[in-house]
Amino acid sequence: MKRDSQLDFAIFQLTPTRTRCELYICGGCITEKLASGLVKPFLDHLRTAEEQIARGGYLVRLEPPDSNGASWFTKGTMERFVRFVSTPEVLERVSTVEMELIQLEEAMGAQPIEPLQVEDQNSKAGPSAGLENLISLSKTWHVSVDGGEIGTGENSKMRLLRALDARRTVLQKEQGMAFARAAAAGFGMEEIVDLIAFAQCFGATRLREAC
Repeated sequence: MKRDSQLDFAIFQLTPTRTRCELYICGGCITEKLASGLVKPFLDHLRTAEEQIARGGYLVRLEPPDSNGASWFTKGTMERFVRFVSTPEVLERVSTVEMELIQLEEAMGAQPIEPLQVEDQNSKAGPSAGLENLISLSKTWHVSVDGGEIGTGENSKMRLLRALDARRTVLQKEQGMAFARAAAAGFGMEEIVDLIAFAQCFGATRLREAC
């Protein structure tokens, strides 16, 4: 069976102990064994499978409600789902880095770059809310600032912004590598579209979030 072959349905055949299973895919008149292993990892990723197991029996069936419109339900999509169950971090790292970059850029973009001002040593005013937010984010992302402890003045703010900018550069490089690893594992942009449809149809929440 070719990878782009559309499937009619897929079946998880459970063992008598219901701890292991074999995954079969069916398309046209062809049935092919695709994978085997523990049941629990698949249950953790598929709400549809979990619901069927709860009703008893030794068979879990995945079948789109509209098979004619389910061009995404192919052997290749099932292979990539099995790969995601085995190594979810390959795809999840892409979304994790992307979210961190968005959060970092939003935080940096909200900070006005003002000229340095001489602070009144007797001033009782604390750090600005924006600077407090940056300090908090720097600790979350383990960003180090040259010169030791972060203060509350504009000079400290500028040093912190430079450190966060350096962190952004590192993340952008890591994002490129994460995209490359995901693509090499079969998670390209076209395949992601099919996986999103698969996740929405069968309740694969973790897969949907990673896409």
